[in-house]
Amino acid sequence: MRGIPEVLKTKADYERARALFLSGDLPERDKQRAKRHWQSLLYRWAWSFDKEIESEEQADSGDQYRVVKEHDEGTGELVRMVQEVRLEDPQSRIFRLGFTVQEVEAAILEMEGE
Repeated sequence: MRGIPEVLKTKADYERARALFLSGDLPERDKQRAKRHWQSLLYRWAWSFDKEIESEEQADSGDQYRVVKEHDEGTGELVRMVQEVRLEDPQSRIFRLGFTVQEVEAAILEMEGE
């Protein structure tokens, strides 16, 4: 592998990119790409139905909740509102590759300290 590829597919690809980053033999562009690859692993969330609500005031507050309004396609009339909750997705890339959140955060800190 010469430089950091656009797509990393395996845990070994990520480890190789980190090793190259830490070796100091990469141009700045590739260092930034390697770091972005690792940072992207931390996006591991999915929105899931929580409950149907009558008004936005009934929605729970906090960043882990959002309100979704469903409208009739023909009239544009509000049909229903639901609250969704943000949950960690066990099928996200970080877990499919076999990493833990702590491992990824540690790798990013190691690269930021370089």
